[in-house]
Amino acid sequence: MKKILIIVTAVLAAGILTGCAATSKPDQVNEPDDKGEIMIVGKDINEEDISEFYYTIENINYDAYYLRYEFYIEDGKHMFFFEERKRPDDYGPTTEEDTVAKCEFELSDKEWSRFYETISDGEVTARDDDPETGDEGPWTYLYWSGDEGDCQQYSFKSEKNRAAFEKLCERLVKKSGETADDESSKSPNKKSKSTDKKTDKKTWKPMDSTDEPEPEPEDDRYIFPDSDERLLTEDDLEGMSNEELRRGRNEIAARHGRRFTDGSLQEYFDSQSWYEGTIDADDFNKEVRLSDIEQKNMEFIKKHEK
Repeated sequence: MKKILIIVTAVLAAGILTGCAATSKPDQVNEPDDKGEIMIVGKDINEEDISEFYYTIENINYDAYYLRYEFYIEDGKHMFFFEERKRPDDYGPTTEEDTVAKCEFELSDKEWSRFYETISDGEVTARDDDPETGDEGPWTYLYWSGDEGDCQQYSFKSEKNRAAFEKLCERLVKKSGETADDESSKSPNKKSKSTDKKTDKKTWKPMDSTDEPEPEPEDDRYIFPDSDERLLTEDDLEGMSNEELRRGRNEIAARHGRRFTDGSLQEYFDSQSWYEGTIDADDFNKEVRLSDIEQKNMEFIKKHEK
């Protein structure tokens, strides 16, 4: 009887030990799901790591439209590419024949760093959206050295960052448009379409001699999207008209709900979707205290107004 008890006890002990070993193997660690991983630009992805960044909008329904901004590295150079296509009164997707504007050129180190600032603190996750879904976008994708394709879809930190990115792109396109005719003649392989006709610098479309460029619509966005967060520089103000500077300076107060006695200023801000004028001009200084950055930016812009 004693022998039987000893044998049973030994078998039970072995079973317990075997069970413990089966559930606690130190080498069996669950790998994290790459599809759910979140990468932060500036923390997990540095400026020198970035290889490509895409920002694309496409409408394939009526009045088909396509817009792409691209920042990328080529032969060690920082590059910028822009393309816009339109097919009015028709459906998409658009094709190369629908191109109304296109440019490609090398960026300065400062311009690339400014681009990096606008996307810093944004999140990158595994791609889960697709242009084929019918959504217009924008679709934003980021690629970097060491990326294996799991984490590509980018999201801006805030709408202010997105607005700052779009404004930077618009300035780069404008900068390229100013010399488009000269560059097209120098580079036969350039992606832009060359023409002997006079070119509309806004759209780059050939114009008849009697045509005039359409007036530029007032953009429904901030002139200086982050003037409440950082000090502006000479580069931020470069190429701006006196009216743009004036609006940009007053935009700082308008962001806090200030109303204006100047009719043209009030009309302009009333046309902006983000504006909510709730404080009369006479009461603004009593009710709102601007930050040091905002005050310095207003003074800085004022010095550049003519």
